[in-house]
Amino acid sequence: MKQNQKRNFISILILIILIFCAYLLFSYNKQKVEAPILLQTESRAETPQIEEKNKIESLFIKEGPTNENTKNISTTINVLDKNYSVKTEEGINVYDVMKSAENDGFSFKGKEYPSLGFFVEEINGVKGEPGEYWIYYVNGEKAQVGISKYIVKDGDIINWRQE
Repeated sequence: MKQNQKRNFISILILIILIFCAYLLFSYNKQKVEAPILLQTESRAETPQIEEKNKIESLFIKEGPTNENTKNISTTINVLDKNYSVKTEEGINVYDVMKSAENDGFSFKGKEYPSLGFFVEEINGVKGEPGEYWIYYVNGEKAQVGISKYIVKDGDIINWRQE
């Protein structure tokens, strides 16, 4: 009888260990999928991995594949009393719109934070003052998500303010 109890105990212990290992593996894989969005770096322009992350991130954010039915939209970025009009495809996030505006003299820098996403620290050479940060508004309302999460709509006006 003791031999059976010992065998059962060992079997249950092995089963618990296997379940725990499977849980850890699942958690690790889940973090790997989220990792492209959560990488922390100094600057997108300086790190090649971030450019690759942007490609991967856009696959998760866009609603579907680009095809001939994709609608073109127009969005405006307003910062420091200057407007940048950007024409792009439907399904693009604010970060991608800002990257597109770089062709028109718009510039920005920032960092990627694990739980927040990309945080804008400088726009057109102007850094946030101590205690003030660059905050964006969409059509006059303070944004509730980061710039890599908000998908712009036709006619959206993105205002950047230091607050």
